[in-house]
Amino acid sequence: MTDFPRPTHETLMHHDTSSILTAPRDVPSSAATLAGDPLPAWQAPLRRWLARVRHGRLTLIWPDGRRLEVTGPAPGPRAELRLHRWRPVLRLLMAGDLGLAFSYRDDDWSSPDLTALLMFGVANEAALGGVTATRGPARWLSRWRHRANANTRRGSRHNIAAHYDLGNRFYAKWLDDSMLYSSAMYGGEETAAGDVSCADGAATPDDASLEAAQARRLDRIVELLDLRAGQRVLEIGCGWGTLAATLARRCGVEVVGVTLSTEQLAFAQQRAAEWGVAAQVDLRLQDYRDIEGRFDRIVSIEMIEAVGEAYWPTYFATLRDRLKPGGRAVLQAITIDEAHFERYRASPDFIQRCIFPGGMLPTPERMAREAARAGLDFHTEARFGRDYARTLAEWRRRFLAEWPAIEAQGFDLPFQRLWTYYLSYCEAGFLAGRVDVGLYRLTRGT
Repeated sequence: MTDFPRPTHETLMHHDTSSILTAPRDVPSSAATLAGDPLPAWQAPLRRWLARVRHGRLTLIWPDGRRLEVTGPAPGPRAELRLHRWRPVLRLLMAGDLGLAFSYRDDDWSSPDLTALLMFGVANEAALGGVTATRGPARWLSRWRHRANANTRRGSRHNIAAHYDLGNRFYAKWLDDSMLYSSAMYGGEETAAGDVSCADGAATPDDASLEAAQARRLDRIVELLDLRAGQRVLEIGCGWGTLAATLARRCGVEVVGVTLSTEQLAFAQQRAAEWGVAAQVDLRLQDYRDIEGRFDRIVSIEMIEAVGEAYWPTYFATLRDRLKPGGRAVLQAITIDEAHFERYRASPDFIQRCIFPGGMLPTPERMAREAARAGLDFHTEARFGRDYARTLAEWRRRFLAEWPAIEAQGFDLPFQRLWTYYLSYCEAGFLAGRVDVGLYRLTRGT
């Protein structure tokens, strides 16, 4: 691939702003040129792509410092993309969104507002003719790797370790003190009927801290579990142990928690001891499929995403088999819109390739079907995707603020850019409504 010199700071600060591209409904592909100096002929696909933009405005800054603005006829996100070299264009055309992600990791391009840029892409996805879809050899390689990451018992241990065993010190730098790595609840979530609901009667203030929003979410989970002292609770995917310890201390229950991360287990056991509930909390390095016994309640927070589609029936059958008659389970799950599921399934995305190997988001409809097949009643209690966007934005802010300390742990700049992209990518998905997060209550009949 041709690699042009990276522009200097002075070049980037002195753009030629005389050329503005406006994309009306039937603009010809030739409109995507700079006055007196068109794009290279090999970039004809890029010119056609720019002419199809329909929503928002994109400011492009080329490697030589020139500036081009693409404006669609409909409102939408305003974004800026600075190309440090031409390579990202080729990688986008050859590998779609995976190429875009890898080129960001490699510092081939940047944006002052990465989330806005990714939202611009989502807003114009239908008009872009699949340019962002992973294609060709990259698509087949991505499919092969995803299948190779199947969540067998051995595969699950490997997949979980790849993400969660980066180290407790790493996560402690940018999560809040609760070490909850799942969406907080800032308030105003939607109920199953679409109404705005606040479980405690008041929304969390707009300026609320992440800590306050996570505490509010814990309160909601406790409310949905409807616990009685002395009951037995199973937590599938106990993370760093905060929920298990909270249930034991607040509700007087016995908790069995399982994880496949050795790092998480060590931290969770220490937290239970420090909170004085070690005798009530049995934390194990164990696959959920190997648990025995019956429980009054089961809770599983953002765990189903790591199960894999082939194992969804096993997961829901486990919920049924481990629940006592009349028992209930509470799940927090990230879901994808049913309208996008088939494409998502056919082409594993950046998150599945780089962040959560083996992962697969369900849709609410598919969760309901799997629950019904397992003999469980399924109820949607709340959806709060915009709260997840806010949670991710706060995580990203903390991650970047703590980067010097994280870098000192041995992480490099490509890792920083990859994780910044990951957090912004997810935030854009929630803001655009492509993905959502919800609380679900499942019950087993008597």
